[in-house]
Amino acid sequence: MAKNSYAKRLHSALRDWPWNRRGDFAVLLAISTIPLVVGLGGIIDYAQSEKTRSKLQDASDGAVIAAALANPNLTDAEIETTANVWFSANYGENLKGTVTRNDDEISFSVSTTFLYSFLPLLHINETRISVKSYAKAAAQDIDVVLILDNSLSMSGSKRLVELKKAALLFISDLEGISSKVQISVIPFDDTVFAGPGIVSRDNSISMKSSVDKYGKAGPAPSSSTELAEEASVQTGSWSGCIIDRSKDYDVSQWPAVKSKIESLYPRQKCSGSKLQSVSPLSTNFSIAKQIITDMKPNSLTNNTIGLQWGLEAFSPEEPLSGANPEANRIAILMTDGENTDSRWESSSGIDKRMKIACQNFRTLGITLYTINLVEGDQSLLQSCATSPDLFYDVDTASQLAPVFKEIAKRILPVRLMR
Repeated sequence: MAKNSYAKRLHSALRDWPWNRRGDFAVLLAISTIPLVVGLGGIIDYAQSEKTRSKLQDASDGAVIAAALANPNLTDAEIETTANVWFSANYGENLKGTVTRNDDEISFSVSTTFLYSFLPLLHINETRISVKSYAKAAAQDIDVVLILDNSLSMSGSKRLVELKKAALLFISDLEGISSKVQISVIPFDDTVFAGPGIVSRDNSISMKSSVDKYGKAGPAPSSSTELAEEASVQTGSWSGCIIDRSKDYDVSQWPAVKSKIESLYPRQKCSGSKLQSVSPLSTNFSIAKQIITDMKPNSLTNNTIGLQWGLEAFSPEEPLSGANPEANRIAILMTDGENTDSRWESSSGIDKRMKIACQNFRTLGITLYTINLVEGDQSLLQSCATSPDLFYDVDTASQLAPVFKEIAKRILPVRLMR
């Protein structure tokens, strides 16, 4: 009986087979899926190729900026090498582009082959992606003041060593560009050091004679040591430390006026002999480089006095005259610690004075970048910067070089043109 049942089912299946369409659907589905897969794959291939084009364009833009910022005295081949080094570092493949110079405009062009993953099903294996970037040097002078923490804490973890490297590379990035660039360096701890010829009897005063916190001026110099100091100031040979001026001169660019004792810069004996002298804005980069090279850690931290002398550097008045009134004005404060000591305040009190100094940079239209190295007051330094994106928080000293490199790119007078 089982055999008969099986035979009947087999006979029925054979009889109905020519008219059965259920298997055809699977075949038709499989065939119709092919263009669907190719279509979706083509979309994926196109998206990936555009992603590659975008990455190529970004690296090309960076390369043309590097070429535009290169020393104009370099040969075309040397500038092209500079651009390709930057391009390879950012694109990540062994490609080389071509640099073309035309007066003050420069271009960088590069191409690559993109291999498709799905379109080979239609015998479309690859496409050529080509991009070109243009940059033009903008004729704009720049005054840059480097306000650099030289307090004792900078001796740890190679902080000062790495700061020197970063600052020297920063200056090198500014050298050789077509615009006029001036550099000033303000090393500071809880004081600043003034080398020979910076202070005079018209802009400084002995600590003994300066105005105290009650607004009272001290007696005139009388001892042989004090009189000798006055004589050396008169001849321009005195060098030594300067402490905070009277409030509110301690946070401002207001000039020192001989008839206003509270405006004068108080001179005092340095706590050590390691602090390097402040320098006025100058195109003599070798002076700035030497100051940075010779910097050594010394004493406590007073960011406010560093900022005040930064403001002074942008003033046309002595003791740091030399500012270019037509220049784009940039200041960079780098510190690794919180405020600890000043003539008038300690800690939080100095912070309040510092905030006023920072606001004065904004009022005067001076762009202020701030860099916190490990231990500084992040909130204070971020609020101190002209805008939050001009604040950099650095975890290790080795990160200083790329930060200064980025700042150099942001301030250099080059316009990207597509």
